[in-house]
Amino acid sequence: MRRPLAADDDLFAAGLNVNRALNIVRLFWLESGVELDVNTFIERRSLSEIASMLAEGRSGPEDKAILLQAGKGAPLFAYAGGVSVFLEIRELVQSLDYCGPVYGLRMTPFERPPGDAATVDDEVREAVAVIKSIQPEGPYRLLGYSFGGVLALEVARALEAAGDEVAFCGMIDTPQNDHAWPFHLWADLMMRRGLRKLKLAFRRLVVPRSHMGVAACGDILSKDALRRLSEAGRGRHLFFRFRSPQHPNYPYFAPQWVGGNTPVYTQRGRELLRLKGLFRPRPYQGRVTFFIAAQGSPVDCDPEALWRPYLSNAEWIRMKGNHLSIVVGRNARLLAGEISRRIAAGQVAS
Repeated sequence: MRRPLAADDDLFAAGLNVNRALNIVRLFWLESGVELDVNTFIERRSLSEIASMLAEGRSGPEDKAILLQAGKGAPLFAYAGGVSVFLEIRELVQSLDYCGPVYGLRMTPFERPPGDAATVDDEVREAVAVIKSIQPEGPYRLLGYSFGGVLALEVARALEAAGDEVAFCGMIDTPQNDHAWPFHLWADLMMRRGLRKLKLAFRRLVVPRSHMGVAACGDILSKDALRRLSEAGRGRHLFFRFRSPQHPNYPYFAPQWVGGNTPVYTQRGRELLRLKGLFRPRPYQGRVTFFIAAQGSPVDCDPEALWRPYLSNAEWIRMKGNHLSIVVGRNARLLAGEISRRIAAGQVAS
């Protein structure tokens, strides 16, 4: 953080962001044995508020739907990326020109064994029930970042199948899993990743290691502390396509797995990767607005090439940034403007 904190200081004003929040979660768990939910900081914005929550015997939000932004009128329901870390999309949500409330939908912790892993359909059933409890009738507005876009899409499918209207379904740089990629796209990505690794290997030969930087987590945690956190990834992206999502160690071979996280966060990450690995896309005839990060992602194929065969009624919009930076800073504000205009257009049409 930028400065020492008083008990009632606003953590965001003091410089809290998603990476700092995750480090706080790690350090607090290592010191106390209590794991804060990373979304705690959405609802509790000072140390005194967090302490009050802990005194009540809670470690974070308990409801599936978290109010990200208050408002009046029809709500917007949003899925974040990863393990429902809404701090990732906080700037985007704050920049929306939308008068209704914005609810973040947390992924349900199913806690099933690998051989009976939860699927996207399981999550959709839970989400629809919660959405209906907040907004009994449509039209509905849905948004999803990263794999959250898959969940928004499948919730839209379920609502329309039940006879409800979906006025807006937005997908933000949403990937598919390696197993579903067409082989020629997968092979092209593997070739490009191989080339990048060769360039990195050459750089390590000519640049002293002390000048290349270290991981943020390693800067603040001892080696003993790091050993208590989740293990690092084990595999190579080249072989991940051929692994079963129901294998006990499947998540550790995913290119997105970085390790170094607390127990509950790690369990949620494993569930997410199995959910993603088991998903297979299906054609969808409804209206979708698909926002693509122009600079792409180093571990995923181009989303439009993957999704176009399945989304026959989609609008494709390329935005500034890569998969991470599209929802940060100026890029987030530009993206929020495009989303807001399309939601407003849908309201007029309804």
